[in-house]
Amino acid sequence: MVHSGPNSPNHSSAPPAGEGDSAPSSSAEAVVAARLSDYFSRLAEGFGLPRTLGSLFSPLFLAGNLLSFEEVMRQAGVSKASASMGLRQLRQLRAVETVLLPGDRRTYYRAETSVRRLVSGLLSGTILAQLDSGDRLLSEAASGLSPGSPSHWADRVASLQRWHENFRGLLPVLSQFGTG
Repeated sequence: MVHSGPNSPNHSSAPPAGEGDSAPSSSAEAVVAARLSDYFSRLAEGFGLPRTLGSLFSPLFLAGNLLSFEEVMRQAGVSKASASMGLRQLRQLRAVETVLLPGDRRTYYRAETSVRRLVSGLLSGTILAQLDSGDRLLSEAASGLSPGSPSHWADRVASLQRWHENFRGLLPVLSQFGTG
């Protein structure tokens, strides 16, 4: 969690904008917000994540200020439980940051807007975790092969292990996409 204080780069002498100040104020803005929410929801789903994460991320991405938990929940149109679980997952993916303001009991959120850092967090939190468990599973599969196993199995497991390592080598390259 980030605690904003007078000596912190996250500190602002002005309080966060009031509830609703970052919500779309015209029908044209509502269309843009809806399209981006759909975009982020589909993107989350494409990575095997719940669509709700996109719905939660979208208002934060568009916000020009910190949003409270209640405001994120309201703008995303999700339940308190879904908002809580989704924001926790977005924090783990480093897509959002929690901000606590001195003298304010509410929790505020800010979206990560650097594409490079978003991609890096997403890759680390999804694909890299799967690759780590894949290392172990492929090793166990290879060591489980016996002389009586079908001959093509050893070739296919070895091919998977090479592909797995090659893909792991691509992750640093993939995480460099984005303009910051």
